Amino acid sequence: MKLAPKTRLGFTLIELLVVIAIIAILVGLLVPAVQKVREAASNTECQNNLRQIGLAMHNYHNNKRKFPLQVAPTSPPTAIGNTSNPRDGGWGPTWMVTILPYIEQDPLFKAFNPAVGAYANAQGVNSPAAKAVKIYLCPSDVDSSIMVDGNTGFNGYFARGSYGINGGAGRSDNGGNFSRTDRRGLTHMSGMFAASIPSISDGASNTLMVTELIHDVNAGDNSVGCWAEPGSNVIAAYNDFNAYPATVGSLPTAGNIMTPNVNATIGAGPLYSYYTNCNQALTGSDPIFSCVDASGTGAAITARSRHSGGVNALLCDGHVRFVTNDVNPFVWLAIFTISGNEAIAGDL
Repeated sequence: MKLAPKTRLGFTLIELLVVIAIIAILVGLLVPAVQKVREAASNTECQNNLRQIGLAMHNYHNNKRKFPLQVAPTSPPTAIGNTSNPRDGGWGPTWMVTILPYIEQDPLFKAFNPAVGAYANAQGVNSPAAKAVKIYLCPSDVDSSIMVDGNTGFNGYFARGSYGINGGAGRSDNGGNFSRTDRRGLTHMSGMFAASIPSISDGASNTLMVTELIHDVNAGDNSVGCWAEPGSNVIAAYNDFNAYPATVGSLPTAGNIMTPNVNATIGAGPLYSYYTNCNQALTGSDPIFSCVDASGTGAAITARSRHSGGVNALLCDGHVRFVTNDVNPFVWLAIFTISGNEAIAGDL
């Protein structure tokens, strides 16, 4: 009698290992592709956020005949003891608060009490300043659910935001910048100034309106990236806490201009070092915080994002474009002024 050959009921170990190896290779090829698609979608959503913000800014301008102040006084005004201190009790709504009705957030806008300062509108997790606003958050930014916690030593609860308004070529709390047209941006805090379209003599298509910042991920720090907190949602192109060329029209050296995602880690750059209030144990080498001067004081928020290679920028004519990290520093500085009359060759 002839026996039937044995039927094999499974895989050999070698065959199984080969299959696993093939699957691992396919997964290794697929994961980066998925990540790229996800980041492309996040970047598109971020640009759409900026377009909506730009539309809101122009609708505000149509109504008020000027763009919103970086931070406005309370209404009726409360005495501001120090116009260069964004945390003075006399300061009220930020620009991101004042455009809420123009992004279909009128109920949230009405929840703010205009007669009291910003911190009085941030008392508790249910306060208006603690509410997250979707279009104020870039999906590429991380830990956007972490708000500034009033129990950590600060005076209020503030939800995060990923965008900052153009405060000028230098710090908008420096009164000297307001008096110099070659440094004045879209809005100036201590000058209580907000530009109008006619005042942008450099041209709306050549002037920055809003760009990105990276908010902190530490609930105990409110220095960068809170949409309703004065001072934490304004961008500068140069930190002039100690110095800026004295002659009108003179430009700083290229290495001292704070271009997108400029390296702000310890010891990098001629004038700037890592902001010491940042908890580096939480952020690693990620330069969330902004450049300070050589003495370690006078932080100025710089344009940053978690997109690869640059930041999204909204210009005053309403169009959004991606600006790379290697942009000509003088072109970058020039788009922060509304009437600098710069004659600089190069594109964003």
